[in-house]
Amino acid sequence: EAGPGMLYPTQCVDGRVHQEAGPELRAACAALPEQAAGVRCPVGTAALTQATGRLASVYRFVLHAVPPFRSDERWEPRLLASFVRTFDLILFLVGARESGHLTVAVPLLGSGARGGGRDECAAVAVRAVSHFGSQLHEGGGLVLRFAVVDADAEHAMEQAFGSAGWARMPITYGAQ
Repeated sequence: EAGPGMLYPTQCVDGRVHQEAGPELRAACAALPEQAAGVRCPVGTAALTQATGRLASVYRFVLHAVPPFRSDERWEPRLLASFVRTFDLILFLVGARESGHLTVAVPLLGSGARGGGRDECAAVAVRAVSHFGSQLHEGGGLVLRFAVVDADAEHAMEQAFGSAGWARMPITYGAQ
């Protein structure tokens, strides 16, 4: 363990993304405006940068979302805010695209190293998608791909989205 509230890069999606994107992504993040003293992307928010390094061969952009740790007393509303802000940025990208499909890979925010249970994080993801559902669906060529790390997380997503009736929306699940 790195220490309280600290994670090694391989323990979280953010760390893995930065490893693949290289030092150019660190520079892009450093160029983001500060939202609070020394903080460019506070918990419950999201930001957008260009994809760099090895990621640039697969993705055009990186959405940086900061979910809370499960121990946060305001965990659920802050996690919901992370998803909502991420979808705000996705809708911005949908509006900015010229044509064709836009596939967005979204991790199951809050689960894993942040300590949230897969089922409870999937339920919050459903709430966020339902908030934007019609706008996301009307976007046409948008596919949300929730990138999960194992069969248990995939099952949690299938259960959460299946029970919410989102079969009509192009949402997929699976290891990314």
